[in-house]
Amino acid sequence: MFAKLALPLIAISTFATGVFSSPVSIPQGGVDDFNGFNRHQTVVDSGEVCHSVDITIIQQRLAVLQEMAKRIITEQICEVETQTIVFEQYFQSLGHFKGDLRRHSGIHPSYDRGIVGHFGNIYNSDGSFCTDDWNFSGNDIGSQTVVVSDNWNDQTSPQSVDSAYYAAIQSYYVALLASFFPSFICPSRLYFNILRYSPTMFAASAALFVLSLLSLTSAKPLALRREEALMLRNAPIMSLQARDNVTFNNFNNISQLQNFDNFNGQGNFDGSNNGQTVVIKEVQETCQVVQIEIVQQKLAILQEIAKRIITEQICDVQVQTIVLEQHRGALTVFSDDIQRKQVTRQIGYDATVAQKITELVNTDGTLSTSDNGFTGSDVGKNLVVPAGNNWDNSTGPARVQSALTAAQSALNNTSSQ
Repeated sequence: MFAKLALPLIAISTFATGVFSSPVSIPQGGVDDFNGFNRHQTVVDSGEVCHSVDITIIQQRLAVLQEMAKRIITEQICEVETQTIVFEQYFQSLGHFKGDLRRHSGIHPSYDRGIVGHFGNIYNSDGSFCTDDWNFSGNDIGSQTVVVSDNWNDQTSPQSVDSAYYAAIQSYYVALLASFFPSFICPSRLYFNILRYSPTMFAASAALFVLSLLSLTSAKPLALRREEALMLRNAPIMSLQARDNVTFNNFNNISQLQNFDNFNGQGNFDGSNNGQTVVIKEVQETCQVVQIEIVQQKLAILQEIAKRIITEQICDVQVQTIVLEQHRGALTVFSDDIQRKQVTRQIGYDATVAQKITELVNTDGTLSTSDNGFTGSDVGKNLVVPAGNNWDNSTGPARVQSALTAAQSALNNTSSQ
């Protein structure tokens, strides 16, 4: 039975990966380098040592950066097509860091000291956004690289970090597969029997097929990311268990992960179950268009400060991987919001969380370790929804779809070079 089912899945997966990847050039640091894939590093400091802090502090910091990114995109970009493209560029650039942490890229896990140095200039003294040009581009990222030591071990870490990565990934992907193949789930352990009796190629093809169906039903283009297409093929079979069984509290007996699930709540890894309470909407807060390079610079600063937080304040490479995937998962929720996939959700940012951006770095330039006094479940309770964007219900979906397709085609083109 599985052999017969595998044939159309393989055909569909081949079609999905082969047809929907025509190149479209959208420059960042340069043409055909949409997401900064063609990177370089000039190491200026490799002697810094990480100092682990409470996991809740880390999660708070990344939630602040996440909400600030939302604010930049919704307040300083009024065209929904541009919002889509710029966000996708930012999200995919963080994806490179995932490869760095897993030692798949040949690039040191690190951050750029020069870019991070602009962090305190994002705001003016009156709390408004600074719109100055700081005279750097995406090509400059890596020119002042700081490499922080961690507990990576060439013999044991590749396997343990992959285990952590797939545990994080399954928290939001396996539940999607379960909705399409309920008959293949074992009621007692909720493992996917379909993968126990099928070859590796079928597992990969099944994943591609399901993701293709999801793309069709959610108006998302079929230019699939590599990590999604290959996730099931590479993951250990016995780790593919139901989402509600996934917990990261003391994962692999790592003490820093104690109470990890408490931040968002178990079963809410990416914060997608959070509610929204709008406190400012429409005419009270209106987007103001600024030069696109200024927006890209701000997001690059947030990206590099996120790398600094993860490398300086987490010493265990497994924890680094899990925390980054939680951060990227939360950003994926915002991507869905920009595309208006759920009509009940508003497109905005949490003002209370975003304003804590000034509390992340001490006056001497070191990272703060103070508790910011909120949890992941608080995100969305003080939502600001800027008005003034050019969304309309009749043409908006097609325009955003076109922008996302172009962005992902540029990503495919960059990654194939």
